[in-house]
Amino acid sequence: MAADSSNIFNTRVVSLKNEQGPGLGAAMLAAVGLGWYRSIADCTKVFVQFKDVFLPQPANVKRYQKLHEIYKQIYPSTKEITHELVAYRRENQEK
Repeated sequence: MAADSSNIFNTRVVSLKNEQGPGLGAAMLAAVGLGWYRSIADCTKVFVQFKDVFLPQPANVKRYQKLHEIYKQIYPSTKEITHELVAYRRENQEK
């Protein structure tokens, strides 16, 4: 997923060792709020550990750019039915 994101957005993507990013962020905000750390930057130095770095691969970036060009041509024709399908799914999801 991170490698795909790197290619789709044509940018470097870094993954974290802790896969619970949102929970980690909430814990960090709480720690700063409680005064355990002076700033988010200080807290980040302690809490955040990087795992992998993904760099965009030019050939893959090109492929995603071509797919995006095709998507932009298709979308106007499918926009309405796509919204109908999303609405249907929301109305009929198991609760």
